[in-house]
Amino acid sequence: MGGKGKARLYFDPKVSKKQKAALEAIISGKRGGTFGALAALITKILPSKDVAVTIKKGKAETRVKVGNLGEMVVKPLKGATGEFTRILHGAAAFRDDIILAKGIGSSWSDPQMRKWKSAGHAEQADFDWKG
Repeated sequence: MGGKGKARLYFDPKVSKKQKAALEAIISGKRGGTFGALAALITKILPSKDVAVTIKKGKAETRVKVGNLGEMVVKPLKGATGEFTRILHGAAAFRDDIILAKGIGSSWSDPQMRKWKSAGHAEQADFDWKG
């Protein structure tokens, strides 16, 4: 990809047209902020796709499945005390509290994009869709 590449958003069919339009504007960089800077790395934004998205969060791992295109499996890392290994207020981070994790079995296969399989590093952060 040479530092630049394609991007596409995948929406669960339950997401409204208004929500889709707002997220597309953010990811494309039209709303500025962090994504405004990241948009320079994207040479082409492909049309969004509606596919079933399921999220299963457990104590040992979190799984996100996006139709038959891909799956992300994240296993949080824990320290000697059993607590999650965290990065708080990291520079250039999207969240103020990130849990370091191992990506296990994650893969992506959209015919119009580069295929990949996880190399081991992952991060996890809580979020609220309603916010």
